[in-house]
Amino acid sequence: MSFTKNPGRFAGLLYILMSIAGFFAMVYVPSKLIVHANATVTASNSAASETLFRVGIAGQLISQAGFLFVALALYELLKGVNRRYASLMVTLVAVAIPIAFLNELNSIAALALCAGPISYPYSKSLSGRLWLCCSSICIFMELLLTKYSLACGSYRLRFKIAA
Repeated sequence: MSFTKNPGRFAGLLYILMSIAGFFAMVYVPSKLIVHANATVTASNSAASETLFRVGIAGQLISQAGFLFVALALYELLKGVNRRYASLMVTLVAVAIPIAFLNELNSIAALALCAGPISYPYSKSLSGRLWLCCSSICIFMELLLTKYSLACGSYRLRFKIAA
């Protein structure tokens, strides 16, 4: 039976393929680079294994982008059960993927800090300036969202206590 005629097998194949890249980026790379309770050794490992760090970032981006296709394949599979819930799943995945992409800017910033200006020569190029601009916007938005969520959390806490 071909994958185009069986949407369940196609969705499963996509899920397994994206899981391989995600496992590499989320489990293997951190296990080789991160030393718990020792930030200095972690930074030196990241600087020494810059290629592994970059491949981990690329693997994370590929797995996140591929997860959109997994959601679309699952939509085709599940739309017969409940179209509303299936479209909600695709919408939530479509919202989560840009957030994951923005989260990878933290890894890129860590790479820039660990590698230093000698092996990170993009600060004067257009792409480097664009990266600095995007990272500044992302940091501002993260601070804004954190402040908003803390404010909402304290409001809910006060509301529960008062009620």
